[in-house]
Amino acid sequence: MVDPLTFIPSKPEGFQTVVADDKVVISWKENPELWITKYRIYEKVNEKDGFKPAKESVTPVFTLREKTVMKHIYRVTAVGPLKESEPSEVIAVDF
Repeated sequence: MVDPLTFIPSKPEGFQTVVADDKVVISWKENPELWITKYRIYEKVNEKDGFKPAKESVTPVFTLREKTVMKHIYRVTAVGPLKESEPSEVIAVDF
């Protein structure tokens, strides 16, 4: 039996990036735990402030459409009923 008050999901892994003309799709393996409610995507704002929440997704994928000349740097967490996993590896995208 799993207690939802103490359940901490495993961190997301298995990232893949697909670049198209006007967007980038980032996907990863779905977490094996059944109690995942969503995934939270964090974007690195700058060195001083670090990572800030940017998006949420109920599926293990998100699409980036904001083209800039800078590299986009992300981390993803899996969110359970009350707690969040450790952040994933860093995902860097030139777009």
